[in-house]
Parts: sequence; C-alpha cells; structure tokens
Amino acid sequence: KEIYEQAPLIRRYAEEKNDKVQALRDAVSCARSCVLTGCGSAYHAALLGTYFAADRAHTNVRVIYPHELEHFQASLRPNDLLLCLSQSGETIDVLDALRVAHNCSMNTAALVSVPTSTLAAAADQICTLDAGPEISVLSTKAFLAMLARLASLFAPSVSETTAAFAEASNEIEKVLTPEYRRNIRRLAESLKDARSLFVIGAGV
Repeated sequence: KEIYEQAPLIRRYAEEKNDKVQALRDAVSCARSCVLTGCGSAYHAALLGTYFAADRAHTNVRVIYPHELEHFQASLRPNDLLLCLSQSGETIDVLDALRVAHNCSMNTAALVSVPTSTLAAAADQICTLDAGPEISVLSTKAFLAMLARLASLFAPSVSETTAAFAEASNEIEKVLTPEYRRNIRRLAESLKDARSLFVIGAGV
C-alpha cells in the first residue's frame, strides 16, 4: 500500500511551500560542518544524502552512526549541525547522539515522521516528513521521504527540487503500471534461484 503512496507524496513536496524546510536549509548553510545520523534505513538515507550535498562545497557533510558520535566529540564544534533522521523519533541511539551533540553545544535538527516524538521535542528545530504512517516493516515511503527532504536541504535552489520532484512523481507512477509490474515479476522470476547477486552502480 505504501508503495502506491509514494508518487502523491513526492508530488505534494513539489507543490508545498514549507517554512521549516527553508529554515533547515538556512541552518545547513550557516553550519561549519553537518553530521547526519540515523539507524537502519535512516542511516542509509543519510549516506545517500552525502551525494546530494557533494555540490555544496562550502558545507562539510559526513555520516556517523549515532552510537559512535561520542567518539568524535573532539572534532565537534558549537557551530556544527547534527541532523538526526528517524521515522519514529524514539530510537534510543539517535536520542543518545542528540544528547552528545547538546553536550558539545552543537546545533541540532531532526527529520522525523512523528512531530510529537521525543526526538522532535529535544531537537533545536525539526522538519517533519509528512508521509503518514508506514505499516510495512520494509521502509519504502518513509525512506523516500527522507531522501526527498535531504535533496531539498542540499539543493542549490528550491525551484530545482520542485521541478525534480514533479518529474520523479511521474516516473514513480510509470513504474507502478501493470506493464512495468509484469516486467518486474519476470525479472524477479529470473533471479529467485540465484545463489548470489552483485549490484553495481555509481552515484545516487
């Protein structure tokens, strides 16, 4: 079900004017360094976020596992930004990383699904995913929402992401048509008995 909600979600991002996204863009621009952190799928979204940030040469962006942030305290500065990614906003390791950041006088922000969560309350500023609940254990919609928010934060301009999101929503709808689904099923059938699968790619 959530897979079919992805295209409308990205289209909504293309059409919205979100002051919190702009405020977080400003925070990223002002930061000496930006640390992304999260667990599970949020961590992998953060890794992809570094590709979105690659064109922003004046902002140093890196990803650190939340449970390892305390080992990097010597390199953290008060004008650095910790950006926490979490669907629930209750992940213990992420909350611990937030406390480490506050102890280092870092600025903190969160991309989170639940605006009433502990993470949302503890971070200096938040930007909600506005993706709605995700029932499936395998994250699809929330993961895509995190990627889209990160793309918005690191893009040179808001207008650039607006056009990209509009195009992306159309492409997502194409992939979910019956014809594409038949092709995906045929591909899955050809791979289901393979002992190993190597996936090779570059960039995002």
